[in-house]
Amino acid sequence: MAIAQAIGSTLKEKEIGVLLIGAAHDVRQHLAPDISVEIIMAREKVQAYLSALLAGHQDEVEKLAKDITSDAG
Repeated sequence: MAIAQAIGSTLKEKEIGVLLIGAAHDVRQHLAPDISVEIIMAREKVQAYLSALLAGHQDEVEKLAKDITSDAG
């Protein structure tokens, strides 16, 4: 993955990088093992929200939105 390669090739030892990316993307599997990742929103919950949104399940969308934002706080 291009993003993971760019991170791996530009971060120097002891540097800290920040990547803000949508929950649909998972770069962790492509990063070197010495790069740690902190997830700020549960990917599965965001995917469930998007699925409910696209399916037009408004009641579920509202419930999932509250659940996701309570995790991010």
